[in-house]
Amino acid sequence: MRKTVPILYLCFSFAVSPVQAGITDPVPIHSMVSLEKTRPFFYPVTKNFYNDQDKIAAQTILMEALGEGYEGMVAVGEVIRNREKLFSKDVDSVCLMPRQFSCWNDTKRAHEFLRKNRLYLFVALLAWKHSKRTSLTHGATDYHANSVHPYWADAYRVTTRIGRHIFYAREVV
Repeated sequence: MRKTVPILYLCFSFAVSPVQAGITDPVPIHSMVSLEKTRPFFYPVTKNFYNDQDKIAAQTILMEALGEGYEGMVAVGEVIRNREKLFSKDVDSVCLMPRQFSCWNDTKRAHEFLRKNRLYLFVALLAWKHSKRTSLTHGATDYHANSVHPYWADAYRVTTRIGRHIFYAREVV
């Protein structure tokens, strides 16, 4: 008769490591985890914490700024909020507006990215909630990666640079 031994599993890193994303996990992850004693190292998002508008905003933040750390995520959240005011529209209309947030240009690719990085959604939700009380971008309504120079960039005023993003404010005439 064979003796059964508990199976041990290794924790593997995700597509983007927490260090790259600027995120530190509040619960330590041990390299070896026993199957019988596992506890999730992430906190499940409850329905009380967000609504559908928050979910769209958090998904947009996650796709646009996962590699920019928490401050970059908050800054993208501020841009979404500033566009809400500018266009007088709700969050999902602003985020899903054609050709505004490049992450939604290819929805198949967007859903694949969200599926692979769903564990970071809670951090993006926190950044979205936090962006309501911050002013990192000084009223920015637009941004782009510093690796490109879009046609509209010269028409707007640069407000700040955070990570690899340059933020702009539209001048009110």
